Amino acid sequence: MNVSGTEEETREFMKICIETVQRFSPQDVRTPVFVFERLCSIIHPEENDIGEFFLTLEKDPQQEDFLQVLCFYFLSTKQAALNGVK
Repeated sequence: MNVSGTEEETREFMKICIETVQRFSPQDVRTPVFVFERLCSIIHPEENDIGEFFLTLEKDPQQEDFLQVLCFYFLSTKQAALNGVK
């Protein structure tokens, strides 16, 4: 979650989150967890960008057929996932 706004607006939002948790019954465990996760994402946002990386593959000539089949399988399952096939 990316909260935009001034620091004061962010503080006010965090205050409202705490007040919200205090209003729910002790039996409600879902709401406090949800709010806690939102607060954590404000305080320390996750970085999802893993960036680009390169891979060097050294293979034995005897493995060539296996690697071709493996790559074909990987690409076909990835394409199926992109098309919504499970």
